[in-house]
Amino acid sequence: MSAKKRKAILAADEMKPRSPQRNKISFGRQGETLVANQLQESGWRIVERNWRSGRHGEVDIIAIDPDSVLVFMEVKTRRTGDEAEPVACVGFDSVHGLKQHRILRLAMQFLTERCLSPEELPCRFDVVVVHYHGPPADEQTAEIPEVTHVKNAFHRIGW
Repeated sequence: MSAKKRKAILAADEMKPRSPQRNKISFGRQGETLVANQLQESGWRIVERNWRSGRHGEVDIIAIDPDSVLVFMEVKTRRTGDEAEPVACVGFDSVHGLKQHRILRLAMQFLTERCLSPEELPCRFDVVVVHYHGPPADEQTAEIPEVTHVKNAFHRIGW
Protein backbone atom coordinates (compact mmCIF):
# COMPACT_ATOMS: atom_id res chain seq x y z
CA MET A 1 0.00 0.00 0.00
CA SER A 2 1.36 3.40 -0.93
CA ALA A 3 2.10 6.03 1.68
CA LYS A 4 -0.46 8.35 0.07
CA LYS A 5 -3.24 5.74 0.29
CA ARG A 6 -2.30 4.85 3.90
CA LYS A 7 -2.45 8.55 4.82
CA ALA A 8 -5.90 8.89 3.21
CA ILE A 9 -7.20 5.85 5.12
CA LEU A 10 -5.87 7.20 8.42
CA ALA A 11 -7.40 10.62 7.74
CA ALA A 12 -10.77 9.01 6.97
CA ASP A 13 -10.52 6.95 10.16
CA GLU A 14 -9.96 10.13 12.20
CA MET A 15 -13.17 11.58 10.76
CA LYS A 16 -15.26 8.65 12.00
CA PRO A 17 -17.20 9.32 15.17
CA ARG A 18 -15.66 7.63 18.19
CA SER A 19 -17.56 4.86 19.85
CA PRO A 20 -19.07 5.68 23.26
CA GLN A 21 -16.70 3.13 24.88
CA ARG A 22 -13.65 4.75 23.27
CA ASN A 23 -14.81 8.21 24.39
CA LYS A 24 -15.37 6.88 27.92
CA ILE A 25 -11.85 5.44 28.09
CA SER A 26 -10.37 8.67 26.75
CA PHE A 27 -12.34 10.72 29.30
CA GLY A 28 -11.13 8.45 32.11
CA ARG A 29 -7.51 8.73 30.97
CA GLN A 30 -7.91 12.52 30.97
CA GLY A 31 -8.86 12.41 34.65
CA GLU A 32 -6.00 10.04 35.47
CA THR A 33 -3.50 12.35 33.76
CA LEU A 34 -4.84 15.35 35.68
CA VAL A 35 -4.49 13.47 38.99
CA ALA A 36 -1.00 12.15 38.17
CA ASN A 37 0.17 15.68 37.32
CA GLN A 38 -1.28 17.10 40.55
CA LEU A 39 0.36 14.35 42.59
CA GLN A 40 3.76 14.99 41.04
CA GLU A 41 3.42 18.72 41.67
CA SER A 42 2.73 17.85 45.33
CA GLY A 43 5.90 15.80 45.72
CA TRP A 44 4.58 12.32 44.93
CA ARG A 45 6.57 9.90 42.76
CA ILE A 46 4.53 8.03 40.16
CA VAL A 47 5.71 4.40 40.05
CA GLU A 48 3.19 3.04 37.50
CA ARG A 49 0.16 4.20 35.56
CA ASN A 50 -2.49 1.78 34.35
CA TRP A 51 -0.58 -1.18 35.76
CA ARG A 52 -2.12 -4.42 34.48
CA SER A 53 -1.76 -7.97 35.57
CA GLY A 54 -3.13 -10.43 33.08
CA ARG A 55 -6.88 -10.68 33.16
CA HIS A 56 -7.20 -9.48 36.74
CA GLY A 57 -7.59 -5.82 35.83
CA GLU A 58 -5.54 -2.70 36.37
CA VAL A 59 -4.58 -0.15 38.98
CA ASP A 60 -4.92 3.39 37.65
CA ILE A 61 -1.99 4.92 39.56
CA ILE A 62 0.64 3.42 41.83
CA ALA A 63 2.66 6.13 43.55
CA ILE A 64 4.82 6.87 46.56
CA ASP A 65 3.51 9.76 48.64
CA PRO A 66 5.77 12.33 50.38
CA ASP A 67 5.71 10.14 53.54
CA SER A 68 7.14 7.15 51.59
CA VAL A 69 3.86 5.21 51.58
CA LEU A 70 3.11 3.12 48.50
CA VAL A 71 -0.37 4.13 47.34
CA PHE A 72 -2.61 2.12 45.01
CA MET A 73 -5.06 4.59 43.57
CA GLU A 74 -8.36 4.19 41.76
CA VAL A 75 -9.34 7.29 39.76
CA LYS A 76 -12.95 7.84 38.72
CA THR A 77 -13.73 10.61 36.25
CA ARG A 78 -17.35 11.69 36.11
CA ARG A 79 -19.51 14.35 34.52
CA THR A 80 -22.88 15.35 35.88
CA GLY A 81 -25.40 17.87 34.68
CA ASP A 82 -26.57 18.88 38.14
CA GLU A 83 -24.08 21.26 39.71
CA ALA A 84 -25.85 20.89 43.06
CA GLU A 85 -25.22 17.15 43.21
CA PRO A 86 -22.70 16.42 45.99
CA VAL A 87 -19.38 15.06 44.79
CA ALA A 88 -19.46 12.44 47.55
CA CYS A 89 -22.23 10.69 45.62
CA VAL A 90 -20.49 10.76 42.26
CA GLY A 91 -17.90 8.11 41.43
CA PHE A 92 -17.26 6.60 44.86
CA ASP A 93 -20.23 4.28 44.54
CA SER A 94 -18.50 2.48 41.67
CA VAL A 95 -15.58 1.41 43.89
CA HIS A 96 -17.68 -1.31 45.49
CA GLY A 97 -16.56 -4.44 47.33
CA LEU A 98 -15.72 -6.45 44.21
CA LYS A 99 -13.64 -3.60 42.76
CA GLN A 100 -11.85 -3.19 46.10
CA HIS A 101 -11.12 -6.92 46.19
CA ARG A 102 -9.62 -6.75 42.67
CA ILE A 103 -7.39 -3.81 43.60
CA LEU A 104 -6.23 -5.57 46.77
CA ARG A 105 -5.40 -8.70 44.76
CA LEU A 106 -3.52 -6.62 42.17
CA ALA A 107 -1.61 -4.84 44.94
CA MET A 108 -0.47 -8.16 46.39
CA GLN A 109 0.62 -9.30 42.94
CA PHE A 110 2.50 -6.02 42.37
CA LEU A 111 4.32 -6.41 45.69
CA THR A 112 5.06 -10.10 45.08
CA GLU A 113 6.54 -9.40 41.63
CA ARG A 114 8.89 -6.88 43.25
CA CYS A 115 9.76 -9.13 46.22
CA LEU A 116 8.18 -6.67 48.67
CA SER A 117 5.70 -7.14 51.47
CA PRO A 118 3.26 -4.76 53.16
CA GLU A 119 5.35 -5.16 56.34
CA GLU A 120 8.44 -3.78 54.55
CA LEU A 121 6.71 -0.97 52.71
CA PRO A 122 3.61 0.70 54.11
CA CYS A 123 0.72 0.56 51.62
CA ARG A 124 -2.52 2.46 51.29
CA PHE A 125 -5.57 2.39 49.03
CA ASP A 126 -6.97 5.73 47.88
CA VAL A 127 -9.83 6.75 45.63
CA VAL A 128 -9.83 10.00 43.68
CA VAL A 129 -12.88 11.38 41.92
CA VAL A 130 -12.45 13.95 39.16
CA HIS A 131 -15.86 15.57 38.82
CA TYR A 132 -16.82 17.78 35.89
CA HIS A 133 -20.04 19.74 36.34
CA GLY A 134 -22.39 20.43 33.46
CA PRO A 135 -21.97 19.82 29.75
CA PRO A 136 -18.51 19.61 28.16
CA ALA A 137 -16.82 22.95 27.61
CA ASP A 138 -15.88 24.05 24.14
CA GLU A 139 -12.25 24.19 23.07
CA GLN A 140 -11.84 27.87 24.02
CA THR A 141 -13.18 27.41 27.55
CA ALA A 142 -10.97 25.64 30.04
CA GLU A 143 -13.08 23.51 32.33
CA ILE A 144 -11.74 23.09 35.86
CA PRO A 145 -13.00 19.93 37.54
CA GLU A 146 -13.50 19.33 41.22
CA VAL A 147 -10.99 16.76 42.51
CA THR A 148 -11.72 14.81 45.70
CA HIS A 149 -8.95 12.59 47.07
CA VAL A 150 -9.95 10.13 49.80
CA LYS A 151 -6.96 8.59 51.54
CA ASN A 152 -7.39 5.11 53.04
CA ALA A 153 -10.67 4.76 51.17
CA PHE A 154 -10.54 1.03 51.89
CA HIS A 155 -8.07 -1.41 53.38
CA ARG A 156 -7.26 -5.03 53.82
CA ILE A 157 -7.39 -6.43 57.30
CA GLY A 158 -3.85 -7.01 58.45
CA TRP A 159 -2.32 -4.11 56.48
